[in-house]
Amino acid sequence: MINLNELPTPITLEYLEKLAPEAFEELVRMDIIHRSILLAWLNGQSTSPIGRGYADVELDKEDAKHSHLKMKCFIDYQSKREVGLKVSHSMTELQRFEFFNKRAAQREKVKRKVKKEREQRAKKSLVKILEQLGIEQVKTIIVTEHLKVTGAANEPVFDKEKPTNG
Repeated sequence: MINLNELPTPITLEYLEKLAPEAFEELVRMDIIHRSILLAWLNGQSTSPIGRGYADVELDKEDAKHSHLKMKCFIDYQSKREVGLKVSHSMTELQRFEFFNKRAAQREKVKRKVKKEREQRAKKSLVKILEQLGIEQVKTIIVTEHLKVTGAANEPVFDKEKPTNG
């Protein structure tokens, strides 16, 4: 068990290699920019896009990078509203503790959250599609795609001419 209070400040890859080898391994497998963001969060810093002026570390295209950490690496972090709809990102003490001590559980929790968010986006998109195309056209598309996937569209019953017997 890693005690966050006993970790050196700032937390660096060198220290992690000795004190938290699993965390070190995960960090060295990341792209350098994602590693930099995660190290900032592990050191209690916040990140935001360049020019905002309210985070400790400002990065170009920060939104895509923190999203990658959640969607692909399953890193848990918080978004804090700063000005209007603009937010900064960081890790709470609990998220930092879980990263070091309960990484598998944190990963699974974030995977479930990501899956739920994707399902919500898909449902929202489906509602828009239904509004634009109507239920009958959507049904036709679904049936057609299902027949293609199952290979049933190649059955003789779907030929333009009636199948002949023998």
